[in-house]
Amino acid sequence: GHVKGAINIPFNKAFSNWAGWIIDYNRPVYFITNPHEADKLLKALHSIGIENVAGFMDSGKIIASGMFSLESYTEVTSLEIANAVENGLVQVVDVRNLTEWQEGHIPNAQHIMLGTLQGRLNEIKSDKPILVQCLSGARSAIGASILQANNDFKQVLKLDGGISQWQGAGLPIV
Repeated sequence: GHVKGAINIPFNKAFSNWAGWIIDYNRPVYFITNPHEADKLLKALHSIGIENVAGFMDSGKIIASGMFSLESYTEVTSLEIANAVENGLVQVVDVRNLTEWQEGHIPNAQHIMLGTLQGRLNEIKSDKPILVQCLSGARSAIGASILQANNDFKQVLKLDGGISQWQGAGLPIV
C-alpha cells in the first residue's frame, strides 16, 4: 500500500529514472521514506536536478500514526484476469516503452508509457476497472499509484508478473 493520494516510486536502482519522469520539477515535493535513506534519496534527486524537496516524513511513523489513509491496488494473476480481459470487462493499460510494446502486447491493450502517464490520464476511461501492466510488475506498481492519486481512477488492478507471466501462462499476445 501507499499513502492515499501519493505516488509510489520505490527507492531502488530505477528511482532516479522514474522520479525524473514523474516529479514536477517546479513544485515542492515531500517524501515518505525510511529516514536512514533520506540522504541517499536527496543525492539521487539532486543528480537529476530535482532541488525543490520540501521535506521528508518517516514512513514507519506515518503508518503507526494512523493519520493518513492507506490505499492499495489489487494484484491479479494472468489466469485470474484473462477472461475479463478477453471479454472487455477491464481496460488494459500497458506502461512499457514503445519498443517493448511493438515486440508484443495483450490484445486490446492501450499503450501509455509510464513516464507520460500523468499527462495522458484523459485518454483513460474510468467506467471499468483498469489493469496496469508492464514487463514484470515494477513499473505497473508506479502506474497504479499514479492512477489512484487521480480521483477518477479507483478500480485499479496490477498484473502480477506483468506480460512475462501472461506469456508464460500461454495467453495471447499480438
